[in-house]
Amino acid sequence: LRQMIRERGLNATRFIEKSDFVDCLLAQDSCIPPPAIEEKDAKPQSYWKEQLRAFKDLETQHQNQRPKNRRAYSWARCLAYERVYLGAFGLCAMREGTAESPLQIWVLGCSNEVEVSLADAGFLDDVNWPTSTVMELTLFGEGLREFLIPDEGGGVRVTTAGRPHCDAGRTRRPDLVVMFMPTPGAMLENIVPPAALERIVEAPIMVTLRAA
Repeated sequence: LRQMIRERGLNATRFIEKSDFVDCLLAQDSCIPPPAIEEKDAKPQSYWKEQLRAFKDLETQHQNQRPKNRRAYSWARCLAYERVYLGAFGLCAMREGTAESPLQIWVLGCSNEVEVSLADAGFLDDVNWPTSTVMELTLFGEGLREFLIPDEGGGVRVTTAGRPHCDAGRTRRPDLVVMFMPTPGAMLENIVPPAALERIVEAPIMVTLRAA
């Protein structure tokens, strides 16, 4: 994905790469921060540091669950942690979602067998933890079944789509873009249409890594 962005002469954004639930590494290269959101919408760094402390409770809950459930919940909890981490360490300006402007999270390279099934079973419910922010989580992937989980009071609406939208008029730009454990050697052109790259590089991009 980084190579595709650079080959087309676009500015590289910050890539967050993680290897487990509580560790986060910022790519150490020539990446520059994405354009900041409007200052009036951004929460201060102190706010996000307070939310980061709340993850101690979730970490304990996570450790006490059965391995199968712990694994299934890790997708959502990883995403929730990284969102707070970005704000707490000042890596980029982060906001909370509102009813008028939900937080937009794009998950690329999804499949019916993994991300859609996790959403269907309720394992993505913690994605807006700990603040219960209003969020729209869009799962992108080839051949995904039509899927919608409406916001029923928890703050999260989940939908599926074939590929990231290229038309800025069709959707808000993403606040965070995520790729969960991409398959080595995958054709990223099949995941991200070239015309959509300009929208994606406006946001921080998080890529989770397979365990060695």
